[in-house]
Amino acid sequence: MIEAERLRNAQKDAEEQADEARKVELARLGNEFQATVGNIVNAVSSASTELERAARTLDGNAQTTQQLSRSAALASRRRPPMCNRSPTASEQMTGSVHEISRQVQESAASPPRR
Repeated sequence: MIEAERLRNAQKDAEEQADEARKVELARLGNEFQATVGNIVNAVSSASTELERAARTLDGNAQTTQQLSRSAALASRRRPPMCNRSPTASEQMTGSVHEISRQVQESAASPPRR
């Protein structure tokens, strides 16, 4: 009888230790998961900021190109009549730059995806 009681107590102690070990392991896993998710959120946020900065740079470049294309188109109109192909090409280039600029501005204005 005493031996049976001792075995029951030993089994109860072992179960309590196992429960405590599970709790500790679950807490460790929870903390590790939280840290990993935090790192991912930080990486995505950083990438979003860099993407926004790149979009602003592209927008500025498109605007500069647009201004230069306009200047080239105006200058080509002042050329002698035998150079009449140049204004058409410049106008087409200006139209393309306008479209690129519009698309870059749309992209820059869009909220970052998360």
